[in-house]
Amino acid sequence: MSVTNSPIDLGLDWSYTKTQEHIRNKSLGNYLILRGKDSFLADPGPFEDIKLYSNTTRSSPLLQTRYHVHNYNSYDKHCTLVSNDQLHLAALEVASKSVWKLFHSRAYIHHFTEKGMEEKDIFETFIQAEQVINDYKSLSLPN
Repeated sequence: MSVTNSPIDLGLDWSYTKTQEHIRNKSLGNYLILRGKDSFLADPGPFEDIKLYSNTTRSSPLLQTRYHVHNYNSYDKHCTLVSNDQLHLAALEVASKSVWKLFHSRAYIHHFTEKGMEEKDIFETFIQAEQVINDYKSLSLPN
């Protein structure tokens, strides 16, 4: 799902090949957990492809891999990939647009101000969230 840029497993676009220059979903880093008998025989190589990662993270380890011989539930083999990537951007953008609309219509502001928070604090929090969204978007830009 991380490689194919899909939030769900239905309709995955498996058209990615290692020869492609542009990857749709850039990561800051990945943590791969392989469990089960002979899990250490699995090849994490495809997740080490430098094109999957942002240019900003080239100095740090891009992929951390851990192995464990015990099964996960009743599965002989199990793989989990935890990724700090751009896949969540669409959800963040939808939430941000919704929050801005509520803020401009002054909905729920009184809940925050009666607890001592000022409107400028709320506004600054939204600006910080927008900066996070822009930072994740910039991961795809060529350096």
